[in-house]
Amino acid sequence: MGLVFSDAETLPVGSIRRLRYIPSEGEAEAGVLAFARALKHLNFAWAFCGFLLRLPVIHHTAQFLTDVAGFGPSTPSAICATGQGGINSCGGASKDGAEK
Repeated sequence: MGLVFSDAETLPVGSIRRLRYIPSEGEAEAGVLAFARALKHLNFAWAFCGFLLRLPVIHHTAQFLTDVAGFGPSTPSAICATGQGGINSCGGASKDGAEK
């Protein structure tokens, strides 16, 4: 059991717009709440900061401030380049379906 990081660019285009935390049980969190949930995996001090950040008024304010600062919802584009034989660097086939 631990924290697994995945690049947003490797996910299907349009499937994610903010930072996302998906626990093994319970509901997924997005944005500042996801960051706060991830802090609990570091140590007690950061877990306590994450707890404070998850309080309703604080997380709404923090989410607003991050959105205003330019870290609002965005749709990442795929960074996979198509190489020889139509295989892209993410391991799948190119749009035309060509495979080696």
